[in-house]
Amino acid sequence: MFIDPKFLQDIWRPPQNAVAIHYGDKLVLVGTDQPHPVPSGGELQVNLSWRVTKRLDADYSTGVLLVDEWGMAVWAHSDHQHPGNLPTNRWLPESPYREAHWLKVPAGTPPGHYLVKVVAYPYGQPYAGLDILDTAKPGVHGKTYDAAIVEVVRPFKTASVDDLAPSEPKVQSLGGGLTLLGSDSLPDRIGIGKSFLLTLYWQAEHKLEANQRVRLEFVNSAGTVVTSSEVLPVQGYDTGQWLAGDTWKGVQQIFVPAHLHGRYTLTIIGSNETRVSLGELQVIVPERSFASPNIAQQQRVTYGDLAVLLGYDTWSLAKPGDILPVTLYWQPQRETRRSWKVFVHLLDTTGNIVSSHDAEPAQWERPTTSWVAGEYIVDMHTISLPADIVPGNYRIVVGLYDEATGERLETDRDSDAVELYRTVSVE
Repeated sequence: MFIDPKFLQDIWRPPQNAVAIHYGDKLVLVGTDQPHPVPSGGELQVNLSWRVTKRLDADYSTGVLLVDEWGMAVWAHSDHQHPGNLPTNRWLPESPYREAHWLKVPAGTPPGHYLVKVVAYPYGQPYAGLDILDTAKPGVHGKTYDAAIVEVVRPFKTASVDDLAPSEPKVQSLGGGLTLLGSDSLPDRIGIGKSFLLTLYWQAEHKLEANQRVRLEFVNSAGTVVTSSEVLPVQGYDTGQWLAGDTWKGVQQIFVPAHLHGRYTLTIIGSNETRVSLGELQVIVPERSFASPNIAQQQRVTYGDLAVLLGYDTWSLAKPGDILPVTLYWQPQRETRRSWKVFVHLLDTTGNIVSSHDAEPAQWERPTTSWVAGEYIVDMHTISLPADIVPGNYRIVVGLYDEATGERLETDRDSDAVELYRTVSVE
């Protein structure tokens, strides 16, 4: 149903929280209302206010996500194909448009504080989110905006097993008053160095003691435990807060270490040492090389305790408009759960960045979370030289950084980036 924009303006109410969040150069989020606390299993209302600065020639949609405070899992979401009940290509510049998203909070969602995130995307393309731009700080600032923090409180009525609806029901007491009601299916296949979400469903047989934990183990085909970790049944909601009969949904982020390979059973063990199989999954391993590669330019630099840069290949001469290849050769020293991206910067004589290339190693195929000690990683990057680049000599600087925090990995040269020996002469 289309609603005349004049009618929308007539019912306009100023938002409680005024903001100015630019999604590309398309939509501007101008306000939000603070959501009221919502009971587990209830409905959450999220009010948003929008405008456009110019007439749009395409239609855009909006979405709202309810995410736990670790950013680990999306608990609920809502999408509006036509925010404000009007296609955005019919919005009038600078006129306000208000919409209300309703999110169904799943039964069993544990009490706590959750983030309300807002996205915008081209109509029919929910995975092509618009970049968030900051007019005060040039650059892209992600694709989701943290619009509010909302509290989920205890439900009025305890969720039943049917309400929870685990895809793999399995009722088993694990000791300490904890009963496992079931889980959701595991992925069939997953690569090393990646994580997946494990959803478990629980019931308290009685009032529980605080800080109870269970063990999760990867067991290989020979029956050997290859990894083991203790976790809280429900992240962020201690068992000491559970009441008799409570039912909760817990989500765990399970990391697959780089040294695993083959087929494994994921098992959960309670305080009474009861073991329950949660399913099997195949761990996929990339092709590895432990043979030393031929390296044109030797240059040994150690980055933290993670890896050694052994050297590189690149051109010494280039022309404006060229695509300059830079191949780096890494040798990991240990495994890591932290993903580090590689940056390769081309600098002029004054230190300004003329061009650059940032990516996960080996053209996104070998993130650092997949590295094992002793192997060799061939990591190719390409730098586009501007057509109007000034002739002269240019330097190449290389480093590793955490995209989530911006932190750079320190080197044994007392710096967080290293200049390659070879300069590039642009003629």
